[in-house]
Amino acid sequence: MQRYLSLSKDIERLMNNAEGNNDACIAVELIAEFMTLQEELYQKAAKKKREEAN
Repeated sequence: MQRYLSLSKDIERLMNNAEGNNDACIAVELIAEFMTLQEELYQKAAKKKREEAN
């Protein structure tokens, strides 16, 4: 979770420092890691919710 939040802040900072809408300010690897962590956290939360429902 800490890495996810850290990446989120980094991405936000990079976007705020962009020099326009078409500025390639964020490395694709950073976005890929962020999306992977987001999916993992979603799966964990969904599993926990299913377990609590049973």
